[in-house]
This record gives sequence, C-alpha cells and structure tokens, in this order.
Amino acid sequence: MNVTLELNGVDFSDLLSTYDVRRIVEYPRLMTAINGTEYGGMWERTELAFSLRPLTAAESSDLYDILSGGNITVLYTDSYSNSNLTRTMRLTSSLSNVFALKSINGNNYYKGGEITLRQRTVN
Repeated sequence: MNVTLELNGVDFSDLLSTYDVRRIVEYPRLMTAINGTEYGGMWERTELAFSLRPLTAAESSDLYDILSGGNITVLYTDSYSNSNLTRTMRLTSSLSNVFALKSINGNNYYKGGEITLRQRTVN
C-alpha cells in the first residue's frame, strides 16, 4: 500500500521510515443507570505517529517550521478506510525530543525520533 503524508502541502511520503494511524476513542461523559447500563457519547480522533529517514538540512528546516507553527493541515493515508483524508492536526510530541538544538549555522536537525500528530476536532 502506498502511503501519502503531506504536512501543510509539503510532501513527506517518500521520506517515511515508520507510519502508524491510530483511532483514539474518548468518552467525555458517562452516565451509569441503576441497572448498571452505561450511556454516553463517544468521540473519536485520529492520531498519526511516524518517523522519517535522515533528512537534509533543507528538509529538516521545512519540517521544523511546519511542526512549530501550530495548526497543521495533514493529507494522509488512513489505513482503516484505505483512503486519503485531510484533517487539521496539532503536534503532541515534543519538538526538543525529535530535533537537535540549533546548530551554529542556525539550522535545526531532525534526530530521527517519532513524531505524533493529533486531530484537533472529533469525528
């Protein structure tokens, strides 16, 4: 299966090392009836976890700028539906865990760690 991953219009598909789509289910409020039956709404969000192969300085810089900018428009392959979807996500992993400190030339370098993005709205 070919995997698509674009962050704010920049294609990282060919740079993927690992890729995992997760569906996170949340129950914000539950009510239990006298007979023990639970009632409540269910929220579902998508979470993407991926890592990339070693990047050039320019690729690292692009990735850092995208991830540090807040809301990220993500076009990705959803392995549950085998289709490409677009969602607004936010970074949930720490930038300092996946990027080395700024070097003397002013660039941030990707260390190869896992990057996790989480959908901002519920399905």
